[in-house]
Amino acid sequence: GTITIQVRRVANRCHIRVTDTGKGLTGAGEGLGTGLSALRERLLLAFHGDARLDVVEVAPHGVRAELEFPAEET
Repeated sequence: GTITIQVRRVANRCHIRVTDTGKGLTGAGEGLGTGLSALRERLLLAFHGDARLDVVEVAPHGVRAELEFPAEET
């Protein structure tokens, strides 16, 4: 399979997209596991609710995770 990672900054927001060509969500077994739950909790704590995580199935197979959160000033 292939994993593609895209990172970009739009204004004051960071956008990260991770896409894979694996089995997809249905092939992952029961639920999405504790990893995504832990990531959502960390994002909530780190960004006080100003972050987003979306995970979707990609047809015909694979998964895409998209994160968005405030970018640090450089």
